[in-house]
Amino acid sequence: MSINNRLIQSRLDAVIKVIAIHVEKWSLVELVSMLTLILVLFHGFVSDNFKYPVQLFFLIALFYRPILISSVAWGILAMISTYEVINFWHHTANHKFLTAYWLWTLCITHWCQSQESKERNLLTNARFLIMLTMAGACIQKLFSSSYMDGSFFEITMLTTPAFDFMLQLIGVDSFLPNMTTTAISDLRSASVEVINETISLPLTYGYHWFAMIITIWNLFIQFLLEALCLFQGHKPQLIFHWLFLFFIQTTYFVAPFVGFGFLICIWGYVLSAKRFPRVSYLYLISIALMTLYESPWRQVLF
Repeated sequence: MSINNRLIQSRLDAVIKVIAIHVEKWSLVELVSMLTLILVLFHGFVSDNFKYPVQLFFLIALFYRPILISSVAWGILAMISTYEVINFWHHTANHKFLTAYWLWTLCITHWCQSQESKERNLLTNARFLIMLTMAGACIQKLFSSSYMDGSFFEITMLTTPAFDFMLQLIGVDSFLPNMTTTAISDLRSASVEVINETISLPLTYGYHWFAMIITIWNLFIQFLLEALCLFQGHKPQLIFHWLFLFFIQTTYFVAPFVGFGFLICIWGYVLSAKRFPRVSYLYLISIALMTLYESPWRQVLF
């Protein structure tokens, strides 16, 4: 091993040791509860009905940690989140439905009497939600008329500002995103007539294949993660966690939809905390990196 590799390894070990010292001060259930509270504080529902109770919950938790294991407190948040989902389902992001379910999971978890029952409930639901998410994503992609031909990512990358820096890296003309957004607005407008109700974009052959590679890779890695969840052996689960971490980093570095990324990091941490402690710390680091990914560094550099 070279001197540089040894230096990197020693620094990585030092970081992991610091994380381990702080994590050991918390039980698994308490730490997951605090992470979830931070998640809904910054990436929860936007209505005042939800924000104010969460802010109050967080302030109390800072000075009175036992409230983190209050099933009543989590039940209140779960009920409010359910109300938000039911009343505003038509414009609620998919991961908010999963967030509401996870809040009910914590409510029921803290209702359990023994620590073993609490940890088992967290573990069971975290695994279920990961499998549900990956299976749902795969099924939706396979039966979508616009996904398998690559057009989904072709349009999404052009109409989502988070992808602008990537478009510049692969040499897409800077006028194309604005042109695409305008064309789609015209297509949706009742006051603008569009010939044959179709839009034509000057996309290159290379761009189409780039979108197809992302399309196939995204489907493949989600299918593989779903398959690995079915096996409980040590080696398949270790492969699952490394692949899941790779999926998280490559996905949310490019497309910083941090709310969902934060949530699946929590699930990954729950699954790995007892079985693969050192790997579980990487999920905590991933949560911290979400803040960096969300920062406006793309606009500064590109």
